[in-house]
Amino acid sequence: MRIETPSSGSVVTQLVCLDCPVTVFDRHFGMDLVCIPLSGIDVIFRMNWLIFNRVHINCCAKTVVFPKPKEEFQLINTKQVKESVKEYAELFA
Repeated sequence: MRIETPSSGSVVTQLVCLDCPVTVFDRHFGMDLVCIPLSGIDVIFRMNWLIFNRVHINCCAKTVVFPKPKEEFQLINTKQVKESVKEYAELFA
């Protein structure tokens, strides 16, 4: 497998560890790891993995937030957002 990196150019590897247990802030995940020969980096999480696990990255604050294990996110559609903004318009003025 050939991987392009911004700092080391092209890197070739054949090492993959499937469904490895990874623990981050007492949260347990199984993930496929691709071993690449780079120094100074412990692990790189792909954006798809971060999105799937609802991880939030705040670049300005330099923080990474993992939701609590039982925390549920309530998704609402654009119509509901518009209704909420209209209902609480004075808060957004």
